[in-house]
Amino acid sequence: MTCIERVTRAIGLLGVALVMILHPGPADAAFLASANGKVVCGTVTSYDNGGPGSAFATGTTGEVTGGGCTGFGLADSLAQVSKGVLLAKGDTNGDFVASASATIIETIHLFGPTNATQVTDTYDMAIHGTTTGRFNDASTSEWNACIVAFSGGATFTTPDCLTKHEGTGGEFNLHEVLALSIPAVHGQATLQVQFSLLAEGFGTLDDFGDPVPGTADLENTALITQTLPEGWTFTSDSGVFLTESPSGPPPVPGPASIVLLACAVAGLVSLRGGQSIRKHSQAHRS
Repeated sequence: MTCIERVTRAIGLLGVALVMILHPGPADAAFLASANGKVVCGTVTSYDNGGPGSAFATGTTGEVTGGGCTGFGLADSLAQVSKGVLLAKGDTNGDFVASASATIIETIHLFGPTNATQVTDTYDMAIHGTTTGRFNDASTSEWNACIVAFSGGATFTTPDCLTKHEGTGGEFNLHEVLALSIPAVHGQATLQVQFSLLAEGFGTLDDFGDPVPGTADLENTALITQTLPEGWTFTSDSGVFLTESPSGPPPVPGPASIVLLACAVAGLVSLRGGQSIRKHSQAHRS
């Protein structure tokens, strides 16, 4: 294994483990969005935006060159609580290593029938990405996606939270799904859920010293959705979790909307009634 690959793997493992290490149990923050990017090759450039109380974060290095290295490195990431979106891209060419990660942490409050003693809450993270495959029998990209939830002292995770997937080249689509059954008291339950995404690219040089690309592009996107049993609803500490997502609750018509709808129906009935009267009148004349 080359020196560059060893550095890359160390950075990647750190990114994957951050959520578990920094938040071994429910985090202090009621909600959080964080995103960061890092490029390494003689030069280290990183950018981080977001933290406790933040519902939106972006992290980008821009294109990094120089440092006595051949090629370039670029890392981009984004976390948006309202849309339930995580994006991460590590893009390299030549000597560079790029790692990007994005995280959403949210506290969820569930409400259902007052006699309910249990509820199943299901989260789905749909991931669409592209990666580069192996070159000279060495990996050029890796990625990871993870969902972790805490409730009532119990921890729930997707099966491969600490597994990094090697890029195989081309496109992929998959779902990380976490379904947790938790106790409810008088039809209420609370949990904290964490979503994380990691993308790494590490390029290399071919036998002629020319740069070879390495890319894990998960900017296409990781979209979070939630499914609850009929009769159950939720609120979040951020107040915006999934409010712009397809899994968000449909808007409830307000009084003004109901009045407008009633007027429209009445108008339609009146119109059809008028047409019926005209038809009868014409038939009578004929």
